Amino acid sequence: GYAIFNVIDNTKVIILPPSHRGKPIIYIAENAFKNCSAESIVIPESVTAIPNNAFSEMNFPANVYFEGARNIYSYLPNRAQFYFKGEWSYVNGVPTPNR
Repeated sequence: GYAIFNVIDNTKVIILPPSHRGKPIIYIAENAFKNCSAESIVIPESVTAIPNNAFSEMNFPANVYFEGARNIYSYLPNRAQFYFKGEWSYVNGVPTPNR
């Protein structure tokens, strides 16, 4: 599979694709979101490994929405707010926490 190393897209919402060139994206690298200013990031279910500092160098805290279950992520920093499968849904195409 593939890894995400450097997200340079600073749109309001970043939705990472589940695959690239027919292979799944399975890993997000250290500091992958360094200097990223997105307010929301959607991580596909195909991602099974995220290092502790993947989100630590963001310009400001973001909401991170996982399409996968909570049990595959052992540690996530508190620099962002995290929502897992069943805790959020798309509302008008925008990821939104369930209330």
